[in-house]
Amino acid sequence: MIQDIPTASDFINSGKTFLNLSWDIVSDLYFDIHNSEMKKWDDDGSVSNEFWVSAQIPLSNALVLIQQGIEFLLKGRIAHVSPFLLLANNSRDWPAHCHKTDISFSDFRTINTQDLRKIHDTVCTQRLNQSFINLIGEIRRTRNVLMHSVDRNMNLIPTDIWKWILDVSNNLIDKHTWFSIRRQYLEQKPSSIAYSPDGAMGLLTWEALKLLNILSSKEKRQYLGVDPKRRWYGCINCSSAYQEIINPGSLKVKTCQLTTREPMGTTINCFVCGNQFEVIRRECPDESCPGDVIDTTEGLCLTCMESWCELE
Repeated sequence: MIQDIPTASDFINSGKTFLNLSWDIVSDLYFDIHNSEMKKWDDDGSVSNEFWVSAQIPLSNALVLIQQGIEFLLKGRIAHVSPFLLLANNSRDWPAHCHKTDISFSDFRTINTQDLRKIHDTVCTQRLNQSFINLIGEIRRTRNVLMHSVDRNMNLIPTDIWKWILDVSNNLIDKHTWFSIRRQYLEQKPSSIAYSPDGAMGLLTWEALKLLNILSSKEKRQYLGVDPKRRWYGCINCSSAYQEIINPGSLKVKTCQLTTREPMGTTINCFVCGNQFEVIRRECPDESCPGDVIDTTEGLCLTCMESWCELE
């Protein structure tokens, strides 16, 4: 009998971890630049160029981790139908005497990686779209070059790594849920256990602000589910975490938008922390501020993030 049979969740959770480890690599590189304030003193850009040249090896590792994440997420979807579909079809490849004694699932040979997409699209209800299939092929080809050869002309771009992860998350996990996945991962990291999980939100907010500066308007809609044409408002939770961990002098963390296009909507949603907040529609006390969205607990104007209203 086969024992220790993995579940779909086992594969999916491992896939999420691989994606987060890949994201970590890019985040750490960007954070090194942020902490060093390189942009302020690297007048001719030579140090920045040298930095990203030296970063090619860790970025290569990030790409390999994305490939691993894709494989495990596909396995998770297949295992949701039946984990036995992941076993090699030829029984001659099965462990010796498996029909006479109990054998762990991990001792069996599983299907080849290149067969995962075909099996997925055969047994799963929702097939992969062609655009994502092309992306998987691009990542796999690049990964094979890195693992089996040397291409001195290859230049991995950190923003591409993050976009690929967002694409994988949208297609193989669920749309616009990456920051929820990322938050859970950060709060369970060894550093959060050793110190405090409070720092997770500060870093998550910093990553979100970095991402907003990187993505185009189309990509913001595609990956984050936000409307870049709509007005942004401050998030009390994210602002507090960001101020405590990243920048003590900053309160202007605008990661919220109204949940409706109605002129006097009173609910805002933060795409980073995922919280929804009720607000008061009242003019900001500062005449130079056009804002009229006020926090219900402190009376803070969520447009300028500087003026307070008296709450009745």
